[in-house]
Amino acid sequence: MEKISVCIPTYNRASHLRNCLHSITLNSFLDPDYTQICVSDNCSTDGTVDVVEQMKDKLKIKYAKNERNYGLAINILKVVEMADGEFIWLVGDDDLLLPCALGQIYEL
Repeated sequence: MEKISVCIPTYNRASHLRNCLHSITLNSFLDPDYTQICVSDNCSTDGTVDVVEQMKDKLKIKYAKNERNYGLAINILKVVEMADGEFIWLVGDDDLLLPCALGQIYEL
């Protein structure tokens, strides 16, 4: 089975990111050997880094904070560059994954 990197670009949306990451933890198929979470923070000034730190005990998260806000397009490129997976799933920080989502992706 190949590794999937779930890539999440974010900027000043800590509460949305918290919900997104929490929805990932509810997935019935969440194996850290096959699932990597990448978060690229576009120089947020809210509690984004705190949200990531709180979720690191539940998820294998690779986190990077940009030195400045580069805009959405470059932040997307940066989060994809962080990925180690064979496949990349780009997810918005305000998206919620259904509990069966990762399992269905692996089936494909």
